[in-house]
Amino acid sequence: MPHASNGGFPFVGHYRCRDFVNTSLIAAQGRTDPIQDFNGLVSWLHQAGLIDAAERRVALAKWGKGREAQQTYGAALLFRLRMTEIAEKLATRKQVSKSGLDAINEQLQSLAARAKLTRGKSGFVERLETDLTEPRQLIVSVAQSTADLLCHGDLSLVKRCANPSCSLYFYDTSKNHTRRWCSMERCGSCMKMAAYYRRQKLTRRGSAPIAKDQR
Repeated sequence: MPHASNGGFPFVGHYRCRDFVNTSLIAAQGRTDPIQDFNGLVSWLHQAGLIDAAERRVALAKWGKGREAQQTYGAALLFRLRMTEIAEKLATRKQVSKSGLDAINEQLQSLAARAKLTRGKSGFVERLETDLTEPRQLIVSVAQSTADLLCHGDLSLVKRCANPSCSLYFYDTSKNHTRRWCSMERCGSCMKMAAYYRRQKLTRRGSAPIAKDQR
């Protein structure tokens, strides 16, 4: 998965379920929620690569207005909350709750998909195409991502960014698994630069001449 940001959405989590959770953390920090309504949800799914352009058009045409859009958006936010709880459990090495697993299974029950092989930028990619017959199926791909992480991922590699003003979740794919930042571009460079300036400031203080009245 690309570690990038497109259209205001941060994609640094490696697993799309982590990226979905990260949108809630941005909102919790007092900033604007990247997913503000049903259209925003569909846009996120599209930019995350979980639905293609045709599926995006179908979703907006079928359910983009009215009660269905509001209900689907509300259900997505509730599911995001449950996934955030799971992410917190994993990052703190605690057991995932039954209610969290139930939330995933509830979404997976509406799965109606088929595998499709496509050519990506760095090779072939297999993805599931969902038959969108009802709006709740839009979130199935996020539930699948979570199931994939729980079944096949190394759960000890789920971490939070060490930048206290960020704290986004990510999956540490670094060689020695010592990654501390959600990404170098987003937080790593900034935090390293801040640490450098702190060291320089301490060095200047230590080398400053002692005043006569302090001798």
